Amino acid sequence: MERGQKNISLQTLSKIATVLGVSESEFFCLRGTAAADYS
Repeated sequence: MERGQKNISLQTLSKIATVLGVSESEFFCLRGTAAADYS
């Protein structure tokens, strides 16, 4: 279940990153920060 939530979050953040025009490196940095905040 947790793995599924992470996949959904990844897809959602990927779409947001695309809309905002964020580079992949910045996106993964933000994703790592978000994961740390929610853990």
